[in-house]
Amino acid sequence: MTLYLYYKLKGLLTDRSGFFWGIVFTLFWVLMWVYVFTRVEEPLPSLDILEEMLRINAALAFSYLGALSMGSVAVGLTAGAIASSGAVAFATRFTKLTPAKYLVEDFLAGVAAVVAYALVCVAMVVAATYARYGILVLPENPVLLVAYLALCGILLYWLSRTVTLSMLALGKPRLPLLQMLPLFLAFLNYATLWLDLGDKVYALPLAPLLSLIVSAACGIE
Repeated sequence: MTLYLYYKLKGLLTDRSGFFWGIVFTLFWVLMWVYVFTRVEEPLPSLDILEEMLRINAALAFSYLGALSMGSVAVGLTAGAIASSGAVAFATRFTKLTPAKYLVEDFLAGVAAVVAYALVCVAMVVAATYARYGILVLPENPVLLVAYLALCGILLYWLSRTVTLSMLALGKPRLPLLQMLPLFLAFLNYATLWLDLGDKVYALPLAPLLSLIVSAACGIE
């Protein structure tokens, strides 16, 4: 690990913007999902049925809330790209850090942060479900679940970085709607929970990947 990669990763994990988008924003939606959107009518079903209901509910949360989390993390991780562009130009000119090395190491640091926030998202859903119902609902295949969720985050992070760097190259650094594109895509998939699109849903960005996340969480092939 180079010095730049170390400090970049440390900065991403302790940055206020990353903390807000990766922790606070995600926690808000997780609590809304568990305490507002999830309703179990009285009288409560048997324990086996309740556990199965919560397992499916948690699987959907891992998928759709995970996409929201990864979209917000992608926005948060690239938020400082415009502000740091001048410093990067100086560093690549007067240090051994080359532009190619900067792009690779900067992206790798972001990928590591995405994986960390994916783990946090999964832990939040499990903890919030247990806090309300007293039932520990764990994913059937946690490794595959985190891998799919991290892949979702990496794709959105790559999109966010590409859009941001393109705006910098074009000299148009302040186009907030484009900067929020990964989060818009995540909300577009989230909206399908209330809109029945049938098989057309798979034409949406990320939809097939979200199905794989549900599959990994439920253990359904």
